[in-house]
Amino acid sequence: MGANNAFESAADRRKYIRIPYEAVIRYKACPNKDPKKKLFLDGSAKNISSGGILMATKERFPSGTVLEVELDIPSLDGYSTVKILGQVVRTTEVQKGKMYENGISFYKIEEEDEDRLEQFLEFFPEME
Repeated sequence: MGANNAFESAADRRKYIRIPYEAVIRYKACPNKDPKKKLFLDGSAKNISSGGILMATKERFPSGTVLEVELDIPSLDGYSTVKILGQVVRTTEVQKGKMYENGISFYKIEEEDEDRLEQFLEFFPEME
């Protein structure tokens, strides 16, 4: 994937194995011109792969929205914060006007964070 990769194509979305992963994540839309929304908001991860994440938020995001996402993943040294830019590829309303599930395709991730994420995902058996 690397720091300079372009958005994943629709055909690539399912090539990554998804791991159930429920955790609090932090996110904000980019570019963020609203001074009231410069801080990260909390959301919930539902599952994760090396190519994307499914997360629940209180906000609805149109397809194509770029989000900056931070998540803490277990590592040999405790927890590591991984920072990712991702593009919203789908949004589903799960609670009318209150909760949305957003499928995010990773757009940009620094090599060190990508390595941390890959190491974390290696601990899970492959799921079909």
